[in-house]
Amino acid sequence: MFENLQQAFLSVFPSLKDQPALYVDMNELYGKYLPGKMLDPGLTHRFLEALHRSQKVAYSFGGYLENREDLWMGSYMHPDKAVHLGIDVNAPAGTGVAPAHNSVVAKIIHDPDQDGGWGSVIVFRLEKPIGEISHFIYAHLSKGDIRVNVGDEVEAGKVVASIGTPDVNGGWYEHLHVQAMTPKAWDMVKDRDDMAAFDGYDSLPDGPAHHLSPDPAPLLR
Repeated sequence: MFENLQQAFLSVFPSLKDQPALYVDMNELYGKYLPGKMLDPGLTHRFLEALHRSQKVAYSFGGYLENREDLWMGSYMHPDKAVHLGIDVNAPAGTGVAPAHNSVVAKIIHDPDQDGGWGSVIVFRLEKPIGEISHFIYAHLSKGDIRVNVGDEVEAGKVVASIGTPDVNGGWYEHLHVQAMTPKAWDMVKDRDDMAAFDGYDSLPDGPAHHLSPDPAPLLR
């Protein structure tokens, strides 16, 4: 079951920078065997903890363009809108998060909806765009531990917030959602006080929102 899993070192968690992370396809690993069960954040957290222990890693990540129709079966996401547009980095609540590139805080949004919400979100503008990526999102954060303000310049590696618990992160298991944005995607949210115009999921097989969120892997170093 674990033969294709790969390890990597990421830069989003300064406290874990020397610890390996495991790349994992959540839908393949859990969704096909336990469809819909991962909607229980406590259960998902326990499964991931067991995975991390068994593979001797501190945390895991993955999910860009992953079809999660099995994983989130029974949620607001229908099978035709279950392609994940970000990368989820799975670590415990309270883990401090930092951008891997010099950035400016462009927006902070709080989405307390416990049925698929974003929790607290920081939208960053990259000091130097990476290809089509001009901005990016850190989501499912703890509202009580946002350490920056809009307009702040943030050096790579500076902790800006921490991962939120399910009661404040939108009702999800504990993880950081990282999603890249093109200038067009930024235009969709820059004048709003919510995330209603933007989503972390899109339709199959090549939905209209795919081009708004390029592969965020460069944001993880």
